[in-house]
Amino acid sequence: MSLEDELVIIQFAQGIYPKADLLDSFRQLDEAKKCKQLFEVTALLRQLKLTDADIEQVNARSSSETASSPFLIQRPKLSKVGLRINMALVELNSSYSILLDLFKDAYQCSFEQEKNSSENWIYQDLSNDEIVQGIFTQRDIMIEDLYSSTSFRSEFISLAKLWHKDRILKEELHRKPEPADEPQSYVNFVSYDEVMTTSIPVTAISKELRAIDILLHSLQKATSIRYKLEPDQASRLVLNVLRRHLWETYNMQLDQ
Repeated sequence: MSLEDELVIIQFAQGIYPKADLLDSFRQLDEAKKCKQLFEVTALLRQLKLTDADIEQVNARSSSETASSPFLIQRPKLSKVGLRINMALVELNSSYSILLDLFKDAYQCSFEQEKNSSENWIYQDLSNDEIVQGIFTQRDIMIEDLYSSTSFRSEFISLAKLWHKDRILKEELHRKPEPADEPQSYVNFVSYDEVMTTSIPVTAISKELRAIDILLHSLQKATSIRYKLEPDQASRLVLNVLRRHLWETYNMQLDQ
């Protein structure tokens, strides 16, 4: 989730931004983007202190008469109850509305505990335009600082290279034409060379993704400590710096 989108969600939780506008924007999304938005709100919930009672109330509202409805199960930290989110297409708008209500209730409880002690910007007064502008300014400062840091530069260069290579390999596989179905009257054995040649792209993609995952996790953990950020905020910072490396080095946009 972008900083801009997260800020709007927090403003809603503070009573500044109307829920109706959030729901209206959500309805305009396609199914894939709606699912992505639901995942992102559940990620924001990890920053808050949910009680088992909160989750059980949401689960009751998310119940469906259709037994086959697909559910996303999330277990918030320090909770014994899994959060059940109905992911059926016809239920996505309702699920988003329910999650927003849960987020607002949990946020307001956390706000009372954190407002005088937390350094996290989500507990600042977001009705103040100067504070909001300061959040964006601080975001830009951190991106520039992390991008310029020699301590992390080699990791970001390697990550951008891996990301670029993985994209190229995927595009090559998509461009590869499907073999025509032809009746065979003989057994067509595959040679050793053919096995090796055809398996390389898949193996290479798997290796790239594993390396990307390791580097991303390492950078996210390091930046979380360095800038005192929540894990999801650190992840966003890393992706912003990666986005800059990809564009400047490969003229490539970042697919998240």
